[in-house]
Amino acid sequence: MKSWKAPYHFSENWINYYEQDIESAEYLINKQAVITRWLIETNPKTVIDLGANTGMFSLIASKIADQVIAVEFDDDCVDKIEKEIRVNKIQNISTLVADLSETSPNLGMLNKEYVSLIERGKSEMVMGLALIHHLCIGKNLSMAHVAELFAQLSTRYLIVEFIPKEDSKVKFMLESREDIFTDYNIIHFKNCFSRVFDLVEEKSIEESKRTIFLWARTQK
Repeated sequence: MKSWKAPYHFSENWINYYEQDIESAEYLINKQAVITRWLIETNPKTVIDLGANTGMFSLIASKIADQVIAVEFDDDCVDKIEKEIRVNKIQNISTLVADLSETSPNLGMLNKEYVSLIERGKSEMVMGLALIHHLCIGKNLSMAHVAELFAQLSTRYLIVEFIPKEDSKVKFMLESREDIFTDYNIIHFKNCFSRVFDLVEEKSIEESKRTIFLWARTQK
């Protein structure tokens, strides 16, 4: 082991997403502007950023909220967020490596020793950006299950981005699998999310086929 020059490192799939894989620079600028406005208007104290990638929108949220949790499946992306936290001495962002299709349950004595991700992650604002297609197509979760997951994590608001099948990233995903996702469309998306959220505003993102939505948690 001492003879190894460096530990084995898996290929980096997502760490350069914002530099190499986004739709366009204009798309990103427009998306940042809308989300920043919505965060200012809703003024959440706590935010959980699901599928945070390298933390671009977690960092934006940290300038408004008291506490931000950046949840990401890719270890390299989490390492990059952690480096940003250290270098800039950011005090209000926590990172969490997690697979949203297999959220950790309550564990330990009487299921009370370790609290589930859903309980630990509950926040006033949930953000799910460029994520829906990964959960519904990549992980084969139903849209209803995704809406329920977001609803269990949110106490007030949700910002979520819908990426249609016409989007280049979804087309790429479907190249390697059979398209059995007949319900993956914006109408079904709205129907599922409207069962647990009230729509506040939707905005088409310029220079893309994508739409972002601001929802408020339905109060029972």
